[in-house]
Formats: sequence, C-alpha cells, structure tokens
Amino acid sequence: MNINIQPLTESDDINLYREMTFLRFQGYLDALQTNNNPVIAFKASGSNNEPIGLGLAYSADDEALILSVFVDDNHHNRGIGTLLFQKLEQTLFDRNHSKIFVQYQSNNPGIGAFEKILKKQGWTIPVVDKIIFEGDRNIMKAPWIHYPLSPDLSAFPWSDLTDTERSMILYKQRKEQWYPEVLSPFQDEEIIEPLNSIGLRYKGEVAGWCINHRVAPDTIRYSFMFVRKDLQPLGWGILLLAESMRRHIKASMTDKNLIDCRSIWMVEKTNEPMIKFAEKYMRQWVSKVNEFMYSEKKI
Repeated sequence: MNINIQPLTESDDINLYREMTFLRFQGYLDALQTNNNPVIAFKASGSNNEPIGLGLAYSADDEALILSVFVDDNHHNRGIGTLLFQKLEQTLFDRNHSKIFVQYQSNNPGIGAFEKILKKQGWTIPVVDKIIFEGDRNIMKAPWIHYPLSPDLSAFPWSDLTDTERSMILYKQRKEQWYPEVLSPFQDEEIIEPLNSIGLRYKGEVAGWCINHRVAPDTIRYSFMFVRKDLQPLGWGILLLAESMRRHIKASMTDKNLIDCRSIWMVEKTNEPMIKFAEKYMRQWVSKVNEFMYSEKKI
C-alpha cells in the first residue's frame, strides 16, 4: 500500500482529520486558515487518498512543541508514525528552533510505540514533568474543599480583572519575576473557563489566581494556580483552589455538561509542597492519577 505524507492545509477537509488528535488540540486545526499560522500539520493518506494519520506541532518564537502523532488502528506497524514524526521534527528545526520538546500522558493509547519513535530519533529519555489527578463529584467529600476564604482575602471572576490590574501584574513580573512563567495567568487566554477561573485580592492588590480551561465539554482542567510567595505559608493557595472548586460545583447545577464535575489537576513535579498536599489530601478522593512525561531534542 502506498503511503503519502503531505502538509495539511486549509484546502483540505479539516473535519476528516479532527478526530485524529486530542480534543484540546482540535482547535489548532482551525488555525490553519489564519495568517502567520504557528501550527504545523502533516497528513498521511493511503493509495485511495483516504486519511490514515495526522501529525501536529506548534512553532512560536520561543517554543517548538510536537503536539500529537496519530495513525489509524488498521495501519499500525508500517512506519507511518515515524514518518509523520520525522516530518514534524525536521520542519521545526528548519524554522530555526535549536531545541524542540514533547509532552504526553503516560497512559495514552499506543504510548509504547510513541516512545520507541522518540528513542529511534535520538530524543532524551522521557522524565516525569507533572502529576495529573483526575476526579469527579467525589472530590467534594474532601474536608478542605469546604474551608472558606480568609476575611483578609477576596476572590473575583478572572474575567473581571481590570486593565490596570493586568498592567500591574505584568509590570511587576518584568521588574522582579514574582511568579514562575509556567504559572502565568495569561496563557491560552482565548479558552479560559469563565465559570471558575478566579483571581485573589489582598489589601486591594491581585495576589494570586486559579486559571482553568474547559478541555472537554464535561471536564475542567485546573491549569495555573499561584499565590504570592509571602502568602503561601498561610495556606491561602489551598483556600483559593477550594473556592474555585466550589464555583465548579455551583456551575454544575445549571450547566448539564458539568453535572459529574469532572476535573483535572496538573501539579509540577518540582512543586514539592503542592505534590505533598495532593498526595495527602487529594489522592484518596480522585478517580485516577497519571504522569505527564517530557522529552526534548537539540539540534
């Protein structure tokens, strides 16, 4: 059977390939129709031009990431995944990236084949980057969920952040790096979940946030949580998370998609205090624990 690997473009029927990547990446396919497109997509088709595979990557000024590689079940073990991966890799290096990386969940279907490709292509040995906790309404049995905010704090919908507050957050970041960039509240702003993404004010200033994203119609991912360093020992980060989760529960009363309150919490492996908290106070109430892996390759 002849296999054809070609760039996927706006002239293709995008809907034929939409199910060949994760839900959270399907929106990237729509970006193929925009100018200065940061998305790289390669399609694999058979002798009758039928779609059998898709590779996706993302290329920005300071970031090069392979998002996903998919091959139809009926066409495994033919080297198609490797060909798609090689095309993505070479295109990213051709765009003058000196380093590219990939992140993936360790329990994804076909992960063994994917890791064989990484090894064959000379990538670093995958390491655990984040721990992923998945849960549902059962999380409400955790006692800490019901701890109220301190009277010194006020929570507000992140959508109510003022332009002045936004400017002050960014100015302070440029001046003193007061939060890790990986926890920036301004990532993926176009898909922030308004129902329970909240900010935290202390003495009139924004001192933290819990920014969430709807990664599936019935699932909210708690993406970026941060509380100012001098306030962290007070446990206010946990109070902020609890407040966000209570708003999730409240939203489930009117949003039928959220009735089961499905949630995902991603904790950086290097965030030892939060890892300890999650292991002690979350694990027993969640339905699944998984690992988010990281690998990279330099030119």
